[in-house]
Amino acid sequence: MNDIEGYLYKYSPSIFKGWQKRYIILKDKKLMYKKTQEQPYPNGVINFDHFRVHLFANSKDPLQFQVKIEGLDREFQFKAENEQTSASWQKSLVAQI
Repeated sequence: MNDIEGYLYKYSPSIFKGWQKRYIILKDKKLMYKKTQEQPYPNGVINFDHFRVHLFANSKDPLQFQVKIEGLDREFQFKAENEQTSASWQKSLVAQI
């Protein structure tokens, strides 16, 4: 089902604004993120069965992409270390949403 996991940068809109390295897991139509791979439980989960989700590539930066949750006015911005990794994540996301 195009499961994938690894480190990406996630943009934080909170007090600690900016790009923060996070361990991301895409599995069984769920996108989970944690501070480290070793952390036992995720800091957040987006269940694609419960929300209508859209993926947007960044036209100015091929390393970045955005996941928007319809109806919640919530968006998550991610950035990969290289174009190949970004493309792999985007392909896997499209397959699961």
